[in-house]
Amino acid sequence: GQEVDQQELRESMMKEFNDAMKEVETRVYEHMSVSEADVEAATAYFNSDADFQNVLKTLRRKYSLFTGQGVEDVPDHVTMQLVMDVMSETMTKMTAAMEEVFAQTKQELTVGTEAFAQTLQQRYVERIAVLRQKVQQKYGIDQDLLQAGVIKYQNNPEFQRKMVELTNEQSEAYKKLGLA
Repeated sequence: GQEVDQQELRESMMKEFNDAMKEVETRVYEHMSVSEADVEAATAYFNSDADFQNVLKTLRRKYSLFTGQGVEDVPDHVTMQLVMDVMSETMTKMTAAMEEVFAQTKQELTVGTEAFAQTLQQRYVERIAVLRQKVQQKYGIDQDLLQAGVIKYQNNPEFQRKMVELTNEQSEAYKKLGLA
């Protein structure tokens, strides 16, 4: 087989992505009966609004994450150690939450039934959403910055070892519950 140049593939995918985004943009303008100039004027008007700036920053960060661009723009305080600490505490607490939710659900429903699985999943998802937010607040980082940090450090061997270690620990705990 012929090997595809990764850079060419990336550039082709980015062109397709940007073309698709431009098409969506055009349709939204048509649907909302506005022009690009109207949007630019509104952007300039709301530029000093803090809420608008936060939304704009989040959108730019998500675009950077999606495209892989701007990873070098991860703030200096988002160090590899910080990302590993947040991931470590989050995964440890997620495992503990699963063990607690499993024990609670096991008291009420029969393990292995559809009702058990659905209730377990629902309770776990609710619990970890709050848990993640608390851990991230503790470390002064949000989900977007955490994801950007993971992308930035994902090729570092020390970071990779830590993520494998955390994943293995979590898998072992889930196996003990009969979930893996």
